[in-house]
Amino acid sequence: MRYMDSLRFMFVKPTWLTNALMCVLCMLIPIVGPIVLLGYMYVVFDSIHRDPKQQDYPDFKFDRFTEYLIRGIWPFLVQMIAQAVIMAPMFAMYFVAMIVSVAAQDAKFLVVLAWLAYAAVAIGLSVLIAIIMWPAQLHAGYGRQFDFGGMIAFIKDFMKKVRKELILSILFLMAVGFVLGPIGVMACCVGVWFVAVGLMFAQYHLKHQLYAIYLERGGKPIPVKGEQTESTVRPAWPESPTNAIQAERPPDAPGGQSTGIQSDLPKS
Repeated sequence: MRYMDSLRFMFVKPTWLTNALMCVLCMLIPIVGPIVLLGYMYVVFDSIHRDPKQQDYPDFKFDRFTEYLIRGIWPFLVQMIAQAVIMAPMFAMYFVAMIVSVAAQDAKFLVVLAWLAYAAVAIGLSVLIAIIMWPAQLHAGYGRQFDFGGMIAFIKDFMKKVRKELILSILFLMAVGFVLGPIGVMACCVGVWFVAVGLMFAQYHLKHQLYAIYLERGGKPIPVKGEQTESTVRPAWPESPTNAIQAERPPDAPGGQSTGIQSDLPKS
């Protein structure tokens, strides 16, 4: 895994600042903005997948806004489901911490312990959800569809083949976020948005690395909706008994198609 390359990835283009500004703008637009941003990130993922050196990605273009929006719907749906799952236990733990804070006002140690427990649960759940959501979003975003059965099978196989690298990648980005987040806050809070965008570029660079390792270890490629495979390509002619006989018959045989070349053998 090339962790530092993922952090440098956003800056490989001379137009990186313009792209980052467009991504920040998407973050500020309610509902539609995050969907568009996810769609653009999977267009970036496609470009990395096609580029063996992984040194370039397409610029964010407003004339492709609808394309980004359509592309981002399915991974956004996965993200919403994951957030709904994580919110219930986090809210329950937050409620417990609040009760302890009110009931044990004089026992400062218990209050601190309750909030530390809440923070530990929140971090643990975030890591757990990310472990599941990364391959789930990858299946939906790269495959351009929401195939629940195929997604579950892919998550299981992905975890079997690249579990260690996946966990280390998530922990790496979380650690970088903890370091760069406060620096972004100190930059009049504006820097936080750019840190978030940079981490997104790094995340999808790491996702591509994980997917490449997964394929190298015998993983099954994600089926992409709309792309033809050998099983979906139609034959050049209808598969009928008549055509099968004609296909096996020599070109100059009766009933076959003549090539226009005269034979040197005498005709009977």
